[in-house]
Amino acid sequence: MRIKSCFIALAFLPLLVYASAVKNIDLKNWRSQGAAVANGENGTLLLTFSKAGGAYPQARKGVNGDLSAFDTLSFKLKSSIPLRDLTVVFWSNGQRAIAGVPVYAGEYSLPGNEWVECRWYFRKNPGWVTPARKTGFNFNKVNAIAFNCSTGKFAADSKAVVEISDLKFIKSDPAASAVRQLSNLNWKKEGAAFTRTPDGLKISYNKTQGKYPQVSKNFPNGLAGFNRFSCEIRTSVPMPGLAFILRQGKYRAIASAKEVAKVRAFPAGKWCKVQWDFRKTPGWITPPHSSKFDFDKANSIAFNCTTASLPPGDHFLEVRNMRFETADESKSADSEARAKFAAGKFTGSAAGKKVVVWPNHGVTGSNILENFVEKIALYQALPIDGVNLDMAQAPFRDSFFSPDEIDESAFVKAKEIVKNTRWGNLKSNFFRIDIASSWGKNPDGSRRQFDWFDDKAWEVILRKITRFSEVCRECGFNIMFDTEAYTTEPYDYYRFYRNSGRSFAEYQAKVRQRGREVAEAFAKGDPDAVIMMMFASWIVKLSPEEDRYGLLPAFLDGMCEAETKLTLIDGYEGGYEFTNRASVINGLYNIKVTGVSKSSIPARYKKMIKTGFGVWLRPSVFSPEAFDRLLNDTLELSDGYVWIYLQDNPVTDEKVRKCFAAVRRK
Repeated sequence: MRIKSCFIALAFLPLLVYASAVKNIDLKNWRSQGAAVANGENGTLLLTFSKAGGAYPQARKGVNGDLSAFDTLSFKLKSSIPLRDLTVVFWSNGQRAIAGVPVYAGEYSLPGNEWVECRWYFRKNPGWVTPARKTGFNFNKVNAIAFNCSTGKFAADSKAVVEISDLKFIKSDPAASAVRQLSNLNWKKEGAAFTRTPDGLKISYNKTQGKYPQVSKNFPNGLAGFNRFSCEIRTSVPMPGLAFILRQGKYRAIASAKEVAKVRAFPAGKWCKVQWDFRKTPGWITPPHSSKFDFDKANSIAFNCTTASLPPGDHFLEVRNMRFETADESKSADSEARAKFAAGKFTGSAAGKKVVVWPNHGVTGSNILENFVEKIALYQALPIDGVNLDMAQAPFRDSFFSPDEIDESAFVKAKEIVKNTRWGNLKSNFFRIDIASSWGKNPDGSRRQFDWFDDKAWEVILRKITRFSEVCRECGFNIMFDTEAYTTEPYDYYRFYRNSGRSFAEYQAKVRQRGREVAEAFAKGDPDAVIMMMFASWIVKLSPEEDRYGLLPAFLDGMCEAETKLTLIDGYEGGYEFTNRASVINGLYNIKVTGVSKSSIPARYKKMIKTGFGVWLRPSVFSPEAFDRLLNDTLELSDGYVWIYLQDNPVTDEKVRKCFAAVRRK
């Protein structure tokens, strides 16, 4: 019988331990120290704060016992008026630990006449401890608790009645402190209208609200320790213009449906799960490409809609279960694959490889051939091998993939300038050509969309490409083929072609044909041409039918399968965000693994597409020594070419010159 009793006791031990991890705090017999104390009909604690009670009236209760088993103070609270300055205070051995509304409620202010769920994870966030001691605050031996209110901003005759219930110490689920719920309290209108629902918000958008109406909420404490925002949403109509925004001072991180749900637009009438891993996929940072956005210091969130994407009338977005989370991203299949790739050996060398600069010497049009040669000495003094130039003034470079003919005089002039210029060490130069070209106007004045099926137009396009390639060969230049979509969006089936009467598969087949013809046209002008592209197939993030670049893989498959001797290089403009070797290896994964996975002929794509990298030289981000390390890392991991983007940082800038001066080519 003794053995049996022992087993019964052991069987219930986990239940007993769990039950003991809750310590209720009696709401009766609190001692007034300036605050009026009473109990409500349901046994709640009623505290009344006013100036009559002094500057910091409070109510206090002794707490006896060992609190080593607890890590959280849990309670519900309702204030009769909006209130910012209500604190919870613990006493232990002459010290106080003080938690304000941001700590225990996750809000800057308590609303009026609404119950708020409160949690103070006091071991994780001890609040303000006074007096400070090296040993910290002893939360195992808390001997008193109080609610304190600063009445300094109260009117002489005003008061706050605070009702408290369910006050207890608990041992929280470890996962609970890794989640910060966002309540439906304290949201504000910024163009859009909204109402609160029991578990979230219902937001109304319409065209009369302006271009980008939104609702927003400020939150305290930043996002240190968090890496994901999640919620569930439902829309009354498809909303391709819906955006999720985190704000930190003047900076914005903006994520679309693409970043948070991997769809082009949320379907109407269906609850959808949103997961924005904002540290991994920050979306669009504004000011553009800013390195100064600090998610640890983010202090506001907004739901924004571009109303141009909406039909007339009122349209609704419902949001529920909003929260920030600490997600274990290392467990995703993609993260594990990237980690395995990064752990491999990379044995490349930077020796003999080429560095190309996109010119900027502080003059508009610095990269145009005739403007560049006037300042060529600035670039010949740099540790580089070439430059990327426009043959002629805009719109010359973006006139090749259109039905319009090209003026031959531009080619004649370019060849003459090249012939009469002493290039010195700049021997690996490129002329740029853009796929994003204007197709003119429709009869109603609207922009004519890029047309993959217009055979007559493509006869002109292919002839122009051959002539461009031929002139590049005659000048001794390579080809910089800018595959970025810009405003003409040639790859976007979802937005521009899905109502054409042709299926996505039909478009893929035609675009692949055009890719093959373009490669053959380049090769006809220069059989050995080196062609570096800004984007390759890795840029596709959604399903091809929905992605802005969804037809680009088909185009590149066509270029790869053409029987030519061309050298095709992925110039990886994604390198603008490179800061260290690890980020370069991640970019290499995108080229070698992600890009290949998007191809319908992966073996051929892998063989034909070589690795290049773009680097944005930003003195605000790189020290001269860091730039030197990054440049040599990209050269080492490339197959031959790295190009440097300057944009707002001209070579005449002293900080830019110091970065170049620090470069030690290996």
